[in-house]
Amino acid sequence: MKIPDLRIDEPGSSLTPEQIVDALFAGRSITIHQHYFVFDDADEIVWYTNPYGIDGILCKRPSVERFRKLMYELERGRELGLTPLK
Repeated sequence: MKIPDLRIDEPGSSLTPEQIVDALFAGRSITIHQHYFVFDDADEIVWYTNPYGIDGILCKRPSVERFRKLMYELERGRELGLTPLK
């Protein structure tokens, strides 16, 4: 059975950083403001893909504090990784 992905593309989402971390540990992927996150438990790394298809490593094991800061930055318009020149 496939575990559905979670999407948070609206500011002020009802999902908390605690719920996001729990979902990542459960093997679910998360999309937050067009950034896709997945936890690779074999390597204990959180991978992301930004809106432009660029992959990167966010952090080692997911933490509530890390995702609290990340959600704040993404809601302010920050993007992770390389982005096209404007």
